[in-house]
Amino acid sequence: MAAAELVSELDMDPNDCLVVEVMRRMGVTEICSFDKGFDGISGIKRLLHLKVLDIS
Repeated sequence: MAAAELVSELDMDPNDCLVVEVMRRMGVTEICSFDKGFDGISGIKRLLHLKVLDIS
């Protein structure tokens, strides 16, 4: 589904819908955001803090 179609489906800002579309295409399931608009979107979990990854 294109980001433009998500605007009416999710009742979100077009920029946020673009983020959702890219996340879905890239297989990203978590977002660090204070925007509660991401709550309740299927397949996406909103985090309030960044996870520290050990990539060494």
